[in-house]
Amino acid sequence: MELACIKTTDSKLPDGCTTVGYAVDSMKHLAPTSTGSIIRVTVELTDVDRNKLTYKIEAFEEAKLVGSAIHKRAVIMTG
Repeated sequence: MELACIKTTDSKLPDGCTTVGYAVDSMKHLAPTSTGSIIRVTVELTDVDRNKLTYKIEAFEEAKLVGSAIHKRAVIMTG
């Protein structure tokens, strides 16, 4: 789920910037998944406060919601 957030925004940042995670809130494991099943993760960027990004994440096995969380990342300079 965290990787999905990284892929959502890091490629859109200016050169020399990346994000680092600093919080995972309200994480819920809502249902079991089958071994070998394909899990689809959706990410919505819900808030930008200066360099802080907040995401709503949901994980699905087919149409079944199996997990959700709020994740927070900060944009930082890499060098």
